[in-house]
Amino acid sequence: MMITAMSSWWLVPYVAKALARGEILYAKHFLDEGLRTQLMSMLTWVFGIRTNFNRNPGKIGKHFQEILAPNNWSRLLETYSRADPYDTWKGLLEMCDLFREFVHEVADKYGFEYPHQDDSRVTKHLLEIHDLCIGDEI
Repeated sequence: MMITAMSSWWLVPYVAKALARGEILYAKHFLDEGLRTQLMSMLTWVFGIRTNFNRNPGKIGKHFQEILAPNNWSRLLETYSRADPYDTWKGLLEMCDLFREFVHEVADKYGFEYPHQDDSRVTKHLLEIHDLCIGDEI
């Protein structure tokens, strides 16, 4: 069985292309409404696994901090970027890294196949666009 939360990988290029075009509102929409929804869903599964599904993560993940390592909590907070291109790039890259890290925990727990090729191709494309726009600044 393949893990289906990978629809988020297909939203990543929308954010990157919008940033490359200077369309910050479009980029922020897909980052905050699309990708964040997928990340929060994945974190809800992680919360369930780590609490044996005996606790509720709370509305909008208000209890996530209780099960995340301090560095991962800080990283999650960094994904809430301001509406400027540099900050949005930083949030996007962090969001992808966090999703990748947590999706493996869920996939491993339930024996789901992770689509590594999709991840690799989208990440490569993302970094190519990033390098054209920002370079080594982030």
